[in-house]
Amino acid sequence: MTTITDINHLQLVSSSSRKKTQNREPEVDTDGTLSISSTSTLLTEAEGKASSAPDIDEAKVEAIRQAIQNGEMTIDHQKLAQKMLEFELTLFDD
Repeated sequence: MTTITDINHLQLVSSSSRKKTQNREPEVDTDGTLSISSTSTLLTEAEGKASSAPDIDEAKVEAIRQAIQNGEMTIDHQKLAQKMLEFELTLFDD
């Protein structure tokens, strides 16, 4: 099971990796063209996917909010916390 300590360690490693890549100079080929890094390409792809993602269904969110307030829906806090940790870990997958 993943713990907060594990996540903190991953954040430190990720932060260290980002600093190394941020300090690099752009690579220019011998013919004078600029090479785009794989990170830049991935960021461009992610931006495209994010902009094409569907909007939030406000009606559904409100229905869930009302169900929770009326006691018609309960929240398993342990399961929610575990899912949040799992999501955080996916942010650091290579």
